[in-house]
Amino acid sequence: MSYSSRAWTSGVRSTVAPLRRALLVAPTLAGDFAAAGWRPPDTALLQRQHERFCELLAALGVEVEVLPALGDGLVDSCFAYDPIFMTGCGAIV
Repeated sequence: MSYSSRAWTSGVRSTVAPLRRALLVAPTLAGDFAAAGWRPPDTALLQRQHERFCELLAALGVEVEVLPALGDGLVDSCFAYDPIFMTGCGAIV
């Protein structure tokens, strides 16, 4: 996938309507995965899986935009939108 110079207008009006556009974040390939509670990834496999996911969405008619990884070391920064909020008492879905 290529990066678009087109401005991204955000706003989720529904989480159940057909998906027309998706903003994805490229995976971070370096960082302290163990400290985040994750096992170190097979980076080649991770990149292939991300590319295939983008291709799958595009094949389903979804307009896909891919942001570059937010930076090495930010291993938990893989979600452009996460509908779950974590609190000290647990998750709010």
